[in-house]
Amino acid sequence: MKKLFPIISLFAFTIGCANDPDIRNAGWGMSRTEVMQSEKAVLIAENMIDYGGMNQTNLDANTYYLTYAGEFIGQRIYVEYWFSFRGLYAAQYRFPDIKNKEDYSAYFRTVIDYYNEEYGNAEVLQDGKIHHWKSPRTDVTFSIVSRPIIQFAPHNKKSYSQQLTDAMESIKKYQKFQD
Repeated sequence: MKKLFPIISLFAFTIGCANDPDIRNAGWGMSRTEVMQSEKAVLIAENMIDYGGMNQTNLDANTYYLTYAGEFIGQRIYVEYWFSFRGLYAAQYRFPDIKNKEDYSAYFRTVIDYYNEEYGNAEVLQDGKIHHWKSPRTDVTFSIVSRPIIQFAPHNKKSYSQQLTDAMESIKKYQKFQD
């Protein structure tokens, strides 16, 4: 029995980790129905991109969106879940009440402190306008390039700066192909 206890404990720990959510109460690959059942916030839009209440119709036929009204560290947010035919593949928080730099400068520090505590120090890019954290299953990016946004995606082993470099190289190759 003493020999079985470590094996049973390891199995229970593995099962528990596998069921940990990746974003809020949802996991990567979940269906829309599963996310709708797990999300506690109020659903405000289906298959629409809701940027500050404009309710723009989704023009991407390969992506389905669910938008919820929620809260994150004392701020009202829109929680947007993005789905493909394979399930949940991205999510983001948008901040409808934050309109200018004065509104978000203090809050920005609060978000950075929260995620630094949760995941360790961020990879910082673009003179501090982008902070990127990694967990074993999820990458979190907080950006204030135009308006503040927090994006969530399945874990990628590459650094965020390498991902941006790779994306720019792909764009250049595409542009050369078009010429």
